[in-house]
Amino acid sequence: MNLVPSAFPPKSSFGYLVWIIIQGYFTEKVLSATVTYDHRALVIDGKRRILQSGSIHYPRSTPEVWPEIIKKSKEGGLDVIETYVFWNYHEPVKGQYYFEGRFDLVRFVKTVQEAGLLVHLRIGPYACAEWNYGGFPIWLHFIPGIQFRTTNAPFKIEMKQFLAKIVEMMKKEHLFASQGGPIILAQVENEYGNIEGSYGVGGELYVKWAAETAVSLNTSVPWVMCVQDDAPDPIINTCNGFYCDRFTPNSPSKPKMWTENYSGWFLGFGNPIPFRPVEDLAFAVARFFETGGTFQNYYMYFGGTNFGRTAGGPLVATSYDYDAPIDEYGFLRQPKWGHLRDLHKAIKQCEEHMISSNPTQVQLGKNLEAHVYYKSSNECAAFLANYGSSLDANVTFNGNIYFLPAWSVSILPDCKNVIFNTAKVVSQRTLGDSSFSATTSVNDFILEPSSWSWYKERVGIWSNNSFMNSGLLEQITTTKDTSDYLWYTISINVKENNIPGQEKELFLHIESLGHAALVFVNKRLVGFGYGNHEDASFILDEKITLNHGNNTIDLLSMMIGVQNYGPWFDVAGAGIFYVALRDLKNDTNDLSFEEWIYQVGLEGEDLDLDNINLANSSLWTTGAAPPVNQSLIWYKVAFLAPEGKGPLALNLASMGKGQAWILAAFLSPSSGCTNGSDCDYRGAYDPSKCLKNCGQPAQTLYHIPRTWVHIGENLLVLHEELGGDPSKISLRTKTGQEICAHVSETDPPPADSWKPNSEFISQNPEVQLTCERGWHITSINFASFGTPIGKCGTFFGSLQCRHLINCSAGCSIPISTATLGDPCPGVLKCLAVEALCINIHISSRNKQYLSNMLAAFHEPGLEPGGGGYAPFLCNVSARFSAVAATLIRTSSSLSSGSATSCSLRTSGPPGVVITTAFIIKDSTLSFSTEEEDRLHLLVRSRTHVIDSNGWAWTMVDLEGAWVSAIGARNSGLGQRRPLRNLQDSRASFWFKNVFEVLMKIKDGGFLSKDALAAVKELLPASAAGDLAEVCSWPDEIRYHLRWSSALHYVDTPDFLCNYKYCRDCHDPAGHKDRCVTGAIYNYTMQLFSAYHDSISESKYNLTEALMFLAHFIGDVHQPLHVGFTGDAGGNTIIVRWYRRKTNLHHVWDNMIIESAVKTFYSKDLAIMIKAIESNITDGWSNDISEWQICANNQTVCPNEYASESISLACKYAYRNATPGSTLTDDYFLSRLPVVEKRIAQSGVRLAATLNRVFSSEAKIAEA
Repeated sequence: MNLVPSAFPPKSSFGYLVWIIIQGYFTEKVLSATVTYDHRALVIDGKRRILQSGSIHYPRSTPEVWPEIIKKSKEGGLDVIETYVFWNYHEPVKGQYYFEGRFDLVRFVKTVQEAGLLVHLRIGPYACAEWNYGGFPIWLHFIPGIQFRTTNAPFKIEMKQFLAKIVEMMKKEHLFASQGGPIILAQVENEYGNIEGSYGVGGELYVKWAAETAVSLNTSVPWVMCVQDDAPDPIINTCNGFYCDRFTPNSPSKPKMWTENYSGWFLGFGNPIPFRPVEDLAFAVARFFETGGTFQNYYMYFGGTNFGRTAGGPLVATSYDYDAPIDEYGFLRQPKWGHLRDLHKAIKQCEEHMISSNPTQVQLGKNLEAHVYYKSSNECAAFLANYGSSLDANVTFNGNIYFLPAWSVSILPDCKNVIFNTAKVVSQRTLGDSSFSATTSVNDFILEPSSWSWYKERVGIWSNNSFMNSGLLEQITTTKDTSDYLWYTISINVKENNIPGQEKELFLHIESLGHAALVFVNKRLVGFGYGNHEDASFILDEKITLNHGNNTIDLLSMMIGVQNYGPWFDVAGAGIFYVALRDLKNDTNDLSFEEWIYQVGLEGEDLDLDNINLANSSLWTTGAAPPVNQSLIWYKVAFLAPEGKGPLALNLASMGKGQAWILAAFLSPSSGCTNGSDCDYRGAYDPSKCLKNCGQPAQTLYHIPRTWVHIGENLLVLHEELGGDPSKISLRTKTGQEICAHVSETDPPPADSWKPNSEFISQNPEVQLTCERGWHITSINFASFGTPIGKCGTFFGSLQCRHLINCSAGCSIPISTATLGDPCPGVLKCLAVEALCINIHISSRNKQYLSNMLAAFHEPGLEPGGGGYAPFLCNVSARFSAVAATLIRTSSSLSSGSATSCSLRTSGPPGVVITTAFIIKDSTLSFSTEEEDRLHLLVRSRTHVIDSNGWAWTMVDLEGAWVSAIGARNSGLGQRRPLRNLQDSRASFWFKNVFEVLMKIKDGGFLSKDALAAVKELLPASAAGDLAEVCSWPDEIRYHLRWSSALHYVDTPDFLCNYKYCRDCHDPAGHKDRCVTGAIYNYTMQLFSAYHDSISESKYNLTEALMFLAHFIGDVHQPLHVGFTGDAGGNTIIVRWYRRKTNLHHVWDNMIIESAVKTFYSKDLAIMIKAIESNITDGWSNDISEWQICANNQTVCPNEYASESISLACKYAYRNATPGSTLTDDYFLSRLPVVEKRIAQSGVRLAATLNRVFSSEAKIAEA
């Protein structure tokens, strides 16, 4: 592995940056081509072309993933890949060039060529690109007499030399189109027209010189200048912006081209995440081609990551995701990628018409128009546009009526049939707004606290290479960008007449050009200030206390990317420029011109603490646990790479600000923002219109390419500036992704299904579902044809059709009553489908581990039969509601050619249970969802299942990872096995009360005869039909079956005081549906579906489902089981209950009830139960019917219960219960009524739920 050369100095950002280099290349040649242009388009080998392009910056990913990203771009309909060239990394020191690893430009261009795509090479050499210093090397700044981007001799000499260097490299490798290469366009300068006026005549002369210089290099391909209205011939001037339909080139001989169509926007630290709705992006593209455009480029199509010191300034984030069609981690962002792919297909169908003529405009009404392209007198293609932002419209065109939603374009390749509308998104979607969001299936690998080491950075001057200066120095000139850090230190002696007023308490006033600063007084951190991307400067006022005698003030100024944009940006400064002390009388002592001591960089940088060769250095301290919440501290930990092949995310949510190194790489986090919500795509877009992740840190997950970690031990080094907790840092992998689609009978069929000269499109619209390459659809979680309601992730509808859908690697499902039936004749129908994709990967280490575990769980009574005991494995991702399996042959007794199957429980929306069978035949993995292959496999620690062929299965849960073994034919497993440890004298009063209330009120009509009979049937004999006897079982087994621990509660964001299922229902590792509300849905449906199943063997495991359900309904009614994440539902809030030390959660579980029993109920819990029962029949009688009802005829409604609980937690539980407080009568007496009512509600609602579940008239379809 080649590390970055010494010319690349260490550099941090306002978070954690990453940096590493890989090398190597492979290529092949293609036939040469001539590239010219005319007024309509680029002309390649004599043929006009309509071209779709996308920006991919080679250093923002790694060479190992370039082929896959480029392949996905091609599959998305791109013809061209566009990239900048980054001068500062290719020539880090004047005359010393670097083209290795991520900066191997030749390898990247050849990789594009191998994929069969073309290249637009934007040499610049100014890039902007939110790249450090706009792509200029810092050494340019120090050339005497230099002025950037104007008619300045020193600058022009260096710029011409670099332009020539890149052109010659490309020629040498035969990469221009005329040489058989993929490069069809080159760019000189970049967006200079935006700032040209600031340079006066010098700017005008510079534009002419740059154009002449570019043409003189004889590339044999056209050159472009973007945003340059005065670009001289033959340079093509192009458009950049969110919309370019109104752009016109500066010459009638030049084609209309769009070099930067912003797919989203970049992220600045401290800001919300901007996103651009795909409906608007597609509208902009369609309008551009409608009005005569022929080349457009998405900036970005894949944004990637600002590794190392590449992020520009000020305060550009590490993530350069850009809301691009391919996200930062290389996954497809759906529906953006799919909708744009369909758009490209539709435009491609019109290409022959578009290159044959100029568009003819036809006005159709207010804000309504058509543009028609004619191939011949009787052949045409048309674009129909509604550019109004609010009103939909019906328009008449060529004698036909077409519906046009507001802010949309319809494409008619034959002037008759609509094959695409920009506002109708029929492509699949992914649930969740990021690759590693809580709505995906992820695994978190915690870095063990005991394995950390640390080094405490010295504050202030740390070596003898410091220097003094009278006055404050500008930071970039001082550090020469060798470090982001500069110490400013001054000594203050407090004595009589030294400080006005002689006060010790003073205000320290600091003004900085940016970008951030830490303030230490006598080596103690007293303040932190920072700017933002729009204005990096800031003012900081801190109240300080100085001691009599000598004092030191140490200011650590920090840069977060060198400025990359604007007129004269190259001379924009950074660092502290004014410091003063002000007393309480506002008398001021200006320290700006005093003697200051300066130190460039940090001590840890000088000690090379990020060097893997110093991993065992004696400089590091090792202990039981690392210190937390300390400023200026270094942490180090060795870790093993997580299993799998996909990208990793470093979760730094627990850290403040600093740096992180993975071997030779470092990364960077941020601060909060303001709220935003769903965004209306209609109307003009700008980066402030559509925002997400508001109120949250701009970035907590940081991309680590898989190639940066290797099998065995890896080293992670962190430098924390503000304070954080490294013990909570984790590495995250993605194991699953839910996908969905919603398509109507009136939506267009696939764009590529249209055929020229057809009278009418006979094809049906389709739902098309696919997974990422190498992933598989393992279950259909929801499918309804008819009138399903909701949106992806929250669909519901009774007309289920999962049995009609069979997907594995992917599928296309025609929206046809012939295929799907006609559940509601005469009604417009839609098909809504949700599915789960799983990344199937098992390491050899895990295969062996699971094999060993499997052998240990052979059950007595499973006698081998036929061919003997034939074990194999189902490796299941750690997921509660939707798990998938990979089948591995592990025994030679599984003979070649035989077929065996493994099936496991999956779940879609809350309340829907599905199972999918996976089959191995001749060592080939296949999938089946046929009804006869399904098994009812229900969650428990060790489960027997008998399939329709009489085969017995043993299911064993290994801390969330299912293992399945197929046994022999045996008919004796239908009986329920006795359960151990069903009683516990330590049961909480809360649950004793809930179940006692339930059973005591059964005779009053709350528990039906059917339900009571079912409960008695399912409970073990030792319980005597009384749920209260087994109420503690789920609490007891949670420490043995650790997968169940997270099912007792749901954490909500601190202080928001609201609950949302999609946001909150996940376990600490982020696995969706693993919370108390998800568990209630799950076990309700297990009871509902299996109890009414005609196959008696399926009832064997309902005992545990019943006990889990009863317990969890009690849990969700305890307010602090729906508490804040930060205090684990009150568990970390230590209080005193009168004289007894405890925690707030325990107060609500036990202490309030215990005190009530002792104080008001003669120390007899039964009397309290009777009092609650009396209140149910009398005091709360008018409320009972409302308590029992669930909206929309749901079987159970835990979301409603959870929302009530968090509201009560905020209003009663948390109020006046701060850490260290003593809770006495005031708290007890005001909270007891709440506790008693919640117990009553949970008992009544549990009874109502069981009544619905066990009703003799119940039908599965009603669930």
